[in-house]
Amino acid sequence: MKLIWFILTVLSLNFNYSMAQNLAGKDYLELAEMQRKAGYRAQARQYALKAYTMDNSLAKQVFTFVGDMCMASYADCKHENPVIAKSIYIVAYHYYMRANDLEKAAQAKAQFPSREEIFTHQQSPQNESITHLVDCWKKQSPLPMKDKD
Repeated sequence: MKLIWFILTVLSLNFNYSMAQNLAGKDYLELAEMQRKAGYRAQARQYALKAYTMDNSLAKQVFTFVGDMCMASYADCKHENPVIAKSIYIVAYHYYMRANDLEKAAQAKAQFPSREEIFTHQQSPQNESITHLVDCWKKQSPLPMKDKD
């Protein structure tokens, strides 16, 4: 419905291209928020990043949004290896840095795995951090996924 409204608005008012881009980016950010609230974090991340590609001025909002989702994922994305579990904070940190949100980046950095944990578990935290996060978000989606036939 919103897409139809957007198309009609653009056609009827003859918005210039940059205004149409701006509206589309904000629309994708709204979709991202709806997906996050519904529990579809992986899809929410995709929509948020699409918003950024449509409108670079949304960078701070988009990257903070995704960083916040990462930070909130720790409780749901437990792992027996604390280095891999805490690697979610490393991913969040990188998003916050892209958003230039130094306060939230510092909060994420404070949760990084310690040198002792890395040494004890002999694990580089960046090797599996993205994979763990994506896998966790897929498992947390409210609807079951269909297995391959």
